[in-house]
Amino acid sequence: MTQLQKTTESFGGTDQRWLGSREGMDTQKTITLDATAWAAKVVNGRIKGGEAVAFNTSTNKWVPYASGGSNGTNSLSGFIGQDIPFRADAGDKVAAMLTRGRIILKYLPSTVAANATRNANSRFELITV
Repeated sequence: MTQLQKTTESFGGTDQRWLGSREGMDTQKTITLDATAWAAKVVNGRIKGGEAVAFNTSTNKWVPYASGGSNGTNSLSGFIGQDIPFRADAGDKVAAMLTRGRIILKYLPSTVAANATRNANSRFELITV
């Protein structure tokens, strides 16, 4: 089951200070988020833009990046491009993932180290300021 039902929402005020460049914003990759794995990251019915993403090789699903994880979850693949509405009880969710650009680490919603292990296909400049 996926979260593909039609909805209309209005919201704003998204903190995008973590974006250090526009690079990659127009070429984000479409992915399907594992609803169970993302449940802990939902705040006020949304997953925040800038959440780090990894591919779990044991489940073949996109999950939150975990520096001490295993099965690929410790390999940074990208970042959720913008806030997305999310209900953990409604199944997996399609989202856009940023795979390249400059990322200002101190503004990310969850901690990512400057020396984070990255997926070979990701092209990020992780910036500490």
